[in-house]
Amino acid sequence: MRLLALASAGAFACAILSACDFDGSGLEIVPKFDDRFSFETDADMEEWDARGLDLDDPPITWEIARSTEQATEGAHAVRFRLDNLNDQGKIWIERRYEVAPDQESGVTITFDLVTPDFGTVHLWRRLAGAAPDAPMTAADLISSLDTGNGEPSDVGFQTVEKTVTVLTKSDEDGEMFVYVGIWGTSEFSRTYYVDDLHAVFMRGGLSAPSGPSPTAVF
Repeated sequence: MRLLALASAGAFACAILSACDFDGSGLEIVPKFDDRFSFETDADMEEWDARGLDLDDPPITWEIARSTEQATEGAHAVRFRLDNLNDQGKIWIERRYEVAPDQESGVTITFDLVTPDFGTVHLWRRLAGAAPDAPMTAADLISSLDTGNGEPSDVGFQTVEKTVTVLTKSDEDGEMFVYVGIWGTSEFSRTYYVDDLHAVFMRGGLSAPSGPSPTAVF
């Protein structure tokens, strides 16, 4: 399932650190770059793919789509819907980057999760990570935080900022995949929204510059 379009306002290719989107070229940023997505146009999701695992036994309904509901940055967000009849459905969006081959990097992924989940019982897991290969099994997915909104009772959708930092290494071809999504862990039908997603790549062993970090806004 191909998502919409995310055309880069100036794609990134770097000689020293190096990170660029799949079709990109041009901007050198040392020692880091910050790629930001607010999903404001149909073109905003072109470079993202919708992916899923454990959705067939039994077949379950799921959707990942751009939406005008529950946006936190601008007028649009990405909606995730999962009718988790098998207690184990996983859905996410992923994007491929080209970075320096065999380069160790710290990748920090920050995004707004708009979630109705409250309390501490029956919370699902949120997915966020980076790796040299696209996730193919559940073991490839990082799910370190839950989907709770921090409220003790049902107050509807609330926005919480989620952050994860992953230390990883690109492969010999310089590929890196970033992903964000939802892991269903109980038999419910739920909807979530993701917006204002940042993927910050930091070259291994370097510190962030003291001035403002370069940001691409799409």
